[in-house]
Amino acid sequence: MRERRHQLNVNIAPDLLTAIKQTARKRGITIGEFITELALKEVEESENDDLIVNSLNERISNLESELLNIKRACPGQELQ
Repeated sequence: MRERRHQLNVNIAPDLLTAIKQTARKRGITIGEFITELALKEVEESENDDLIVNSLNERISNLESELLNIKRACPGQELQ
């Protein structure tokens, strides 16, 4: 079964459109295929960035907890 197609109309600079057409032509694909590849790559990178940020936030939170535990275990340390 063929996937349903949708159309996206955007306004871009003429020079950019020329560069897109040339790049797609060099790669032997249509402009639509080229733009789809770019968009999918960007979405995947964004999802990966979100995973990295979430992982870093979790690690920072764990470090903060560990530091608080160390401060509690050491007499004379001020808790913030």
